[in-house]
Amino acid sequence: MEAMKARLEDTGRQVYLVDVPEGITPTYPYYLIWSTTGSDETSSLDDEDEYLDDRVGVTNVGLTPEAVWSAAAKSRGLLVGHSLAVDGRKVEPFRRPEARDVQADRDVTLPNTNRHPYFGVDLYRLVSQPI
Repeated sequence: MEAMKARLEDTGRQVYLVDVPEGITPTYPYYLIWSTTGSDETSSLDDEDEYLDDRVGVTNVGLTPEAVWSAAAKSRGLLVGHSLAVDGRKVEPFRRPEARDVQADRDVTLPNTNRHPYFGVDLYRLVSQPI
């Protein structure tokens, strides 16, 4: 997650893991990265070929739907075809993500506007194995 966060920080935008920490007011647009706790797989009977096969979500958050689409284009430009550098692991390059609908976040109301920010989620497949 830290390697993916560092990669997305190259956009100059704020990047958070799972959610925005309490007490921080984010600057829009920004990214949230999240995943499961991981799923180790094996491709042999002796469990020697363990590898990680999981999904990682990038939530693109903006003040307008257009800002979400733009943020998604930037994050995809940095991630698609890129292999994260993780010590001791070989990470497969990310492929084109599965995208979810852009929608208003009705759980958040922006101060002084009574409006809601928007978000859209891209899901990437993360596959890595020990070197």
